[in-house]
Amino acid sequence: TGLRVDGAQGTGVLVVGEGTSATFDGSLVRRTAPSATGGGQGLIADDGASLRATATILSENTGQSALARGAGTSLSLEGSIVRDTAAAPRRHNGAGLLALEGAALRARGVVVERSVSFGVIAHGAGTSVDLAGVAIRDTRRDAWGYEGRGVLATFGASLDATGTLVSDSFEDGVAATAEGTRLTARDLMVLDVRASDAGLGRGVLVDGARVDLARVAVWGCRC
Repeated sequence: TGLRVDGAQGTGVLVVGEGTSATFDGSLVRRTAPSATGGGQGLIADDGASLRATATILSENTGQSALARGAGTSLSLEGSIVRDTAAAPRRHNGAGLLALEGAALRARGVVVERSVSFGVIAHGAGTSVDLAGVAIRDTRRDAWGYEGRGVLATFGASLDATGTLVSDSFEDGVAATAEGTRLTARDLMVLDVRASDAGLGRGVLVDGARVDLARVAVWGCRC
């Protein structure tokens, strides 16, 4: 409770291994810098571990502010703020929240703002992301002026969004791509998607994925 991790290198907090669990409340993880081989993430849950953070701020981390990776891994954020996620030096992109390789990520009452490239990503078969009462705002373009997507589900992942706001993205507000990917959204608002340098500014993009949408509002897209 009340943990402060400021200016770490490589990873701010790493919780790893099946059977490992950690809970954080009222904590701060910020300004994690990349190591010589990469990284810079604020929180990582990996290889079957469980991590839960409530009333926590993740700020100015690099690459991803929160990363869940691997089958059996779970990461939960509640009543928290994820902001100003910087791009990874080598790939020049990043994401506020990223789940991949079969992990489960759950966010409740979370604000994700000013991430570079992506606000939230669900990537890969078996991966699941569950958002409720989440605001994803002001996602920034990458170094090439292309992606600034609010939400992306791809390569067979599933993403559920309830009562979610996606605003001020570039290129796509919400995107679901690739066969086997599933997107379910209820009470979703997608506002003010700005055109990327490629001239794309779409509210919701579906390409090969399966989607189930209800009560979705899209406003202010600029193609």
